[in-house]
Amino acid sequence: MCSNHFRFLPAGIGLIMFALLTSLQAQAKDFPERNAVMLQPAGLAVGSGHVSLEYERALGNYFGIAGRYTNISHFLWQGGKNNTPGDDYDWIYDLNGFGAGLSARYYPAGNAPAGFNMGFRTDFLHYTGTYEDRAHNRAAVNANVDISLFHLEFGYKIIIAHAFVIGPFLDAGYPIVSGTDSGANLLGALSFIFGGGLYLGWAF
Repeated sequence: MCSNHFRFLPAGIGLIMFALLTSLQAQAKDFPERNAVMLQPAGLAVGSGHVSLEYERALGNYFGIAGRYTNISHFLWQGGKNNTPGDDYDWIYDLNGFGAGLSARYYPAGNAPAGFNMGFRTDFLHYTGTYEDRAHNRAAVNANVDISLFHLEFGYKIIIAHAFVIGPFLDAGYPIVSGTDSGANLLGALSFIFGGGLYLGWAF
């Protein structure tokens, strides 16, 4: 008899989730914009080649869920110092990469996807490139680095004329880093990241 109950458990969970999502949509106010497609181009302005494209869908008035794709080209991460004139770096990473991420957002004012929002953000990024250890006069070697980011996110979206989106945000959290070459172990020193950006896009 217990086996019959367990047999119907997945179907029951599916029905509950469907009912919850249907309820959220039914409670939504008649806002003309429930979706937003946004680009984060700030990296291009500073020459880092970091661009993110994101799609967000409002689930009712108070919640939104977003997925994003990120592309990174010629990201230079460098540090340390030596005494060589004109050269202040002990090590240099020159990396290209890509990744994907998800955000779950809560809108206290009930105007999702517009207004103040907060929530959880996670991104998974894969980098390939070179690592150069100048402090020990070693030639550049190939580097492969994977970074998983787990953040808290705070933002504010303005929708102008029911179409244009402006969305500044701040985020802070922790990375989990792994790499295939010995130099990539330096990235393990990253223990906390604080950042932010500006999304520009289209609502519909």
